[in-house]
Amino acid sequence: MPYELNAVVGRFDLLRSETAGMRDADVVPLRRGVGLVPVTPHLLAEPMLRDWSRGGPIAHVEADFHGGVGHQSAAVWRAGAKVWGPAHTRDFTGPREEWPINAALALIDVVVEGSEEAAPHDLFQELGLGREQDMDGWRSAGRTARWAATYEATRHLQDLCLARGPLSREEAETLLRTWAAEQDAGAVTAELTCCVTRRNQSRPSGVYFLPRSLFLLRPRGLGAF
Repeated sequence: MPYELNAVVGRFDLLRSETAGMRDADVVPLRRGVGLVPVTPHLLAEPMLRDWSRGGPIAHVEADFHGGVGHQSAAVWRAGAKVWGPAHTRDFTGPREEWPINAALALIDVVVEGSEEAAPHDLFQELGLGREQDMDGWRSAGRTARWAATYEATRHLQDLCLARGPLSREEAETLLRTWAAEQDAGAVTAELTCCVTRRNQSRPSGVYFLPRSLFLLRPRGLGAF
């Protein structure tokens, strides 16, 4: 099965903060508090990556596979400078932790919860980078996730869409309010600018998203990013 990825990866809260107000930038929640910004022609520029990395380490990762043959590349920025890479490979016979994307993820401090520090891990799989198969899928996931203010609310909204398919405004609001109450949320604000469910024409498999809703959910104790 073909696979395509071109994205910036870093802490979810860092990427949310750096992309605030950028029209073409959406942050997809991954596991372990990590986020992914699908790259567009307007987004990827070295000065931008340097600026973003001042708030924390980030990696630019790329992969392209067809028929089991392909390549990976990755580079890491930290404190306003490129500190590693770009590294490229078409040879995947070596240890997985040495493949460019896994090596870059380790360098931006992605860790597996509860694991021994020395144990090798496939961080690509641990974060869920195989969940989507192409850039259309990642951009759709980003549009779905943009409307929740916290990492936890974003992940929950994403899970709801994956599990239930298309959601009406009323269904989404009710489910998110219920979730927030279960998380011991205090006052929960759900501000909806326009929440209509429509099909994402770029995904013939029938995946839907909520294109213009805004859920500001900040459960007590989780804090604001």
